[in-house]
Amino acid sequence: MVDTIARDTTTTATLAVGSSASSFIDQFDLNGNVIDADYFRVSLIAGHNYQFTGNANVSFVDTLDAIFMRIRDAAGTILAPDVFADSATPFFNFTPSSSGTYYLAVSAGGAGAFQDKTGGYTVALADVTPPPPQPDLVASLNSVSTTSALAGSNLTVNYTISNTGAGTAANSFGLVYLSTNAIFGDPDDIALNAVNLPGTGTLGAGGSIAQSQSVTLPSFLSAGTYFLGVKADALNNLVSESNEGNNFSTLQSISISNPMPLPAGNPPIFRGVRL
Repeated sequence: MVDTIARDTTTTATLAVGSSASSFIDQFDLNGNVIDADYFRVSLIAGHNYQFTGNANVSFVDTLDAIFMRIRDAAGTILAPDVFADSATPFFNFTPSSSGTYYLAVSAGGAGAFQDKTGGYTVALADVTPPPPQPDLVASLNSVSTTSALAGSNLTVNYTISNTGAGTAANSFGLVYLSTNAIFGDPDDIALNAVNLPGTGTLGAGGSIAQSQSVTLPSFLSAGTYFLGVKADALNNLVSESNEGNNFSTLQSISISNPMPLPAGNPPIFRGVRL
């Protein structure tokens, strides 16, 4: 076969993160040298952990039974310390100290007259950097000023927003909800406070903040038993969390009644009282 990939930094072959590439070790490289090598340009980010893998076993009718892989810097120079692997299925991890262009150099590997071995191979590049730790916001309902109230009246809700995750949470907001059943997250939920909400501020891992809100019960509520709770990170999910399903607090049942209407007809007469 005719070689198509240069063995130096003039190469036009690239290997993107999260992809693989197939090529062929030929008897002669582009310049006619007797030892072929392929250079793949890669773009890496400092501090990320990358895994390079190769496979020389893509065909059983050629003589290539191992490949040698090595990382080189933007100038094509071998790194110090050297980063390489040599086997039928070589792999290594590499964490660059600076962002930029690097090269994955691939040639025939193994023992014996490896320079005379030719055949197909594949290489792949993956970013295996662990994701950063995420926060996890949960709400705890501490107390309600009353569990028996009139529709249209105010009550005070005391609660705590805690970050039980391993990452830092940006500022977010807790919202007090009223529900006709003991299930939060279904269509019957009513948000009781949507303006002038107190923000939590930044909460580090293990941090918490106690907050209090005065809320108004809707005047249109029918008499009956309702359920009140607090949801952490309630407005537009401002914080990306490790668990988005545990933002609701436990519930507090409250009894709501309607104000006694005034009798129709003439105004009441107050006997014995000078008006």
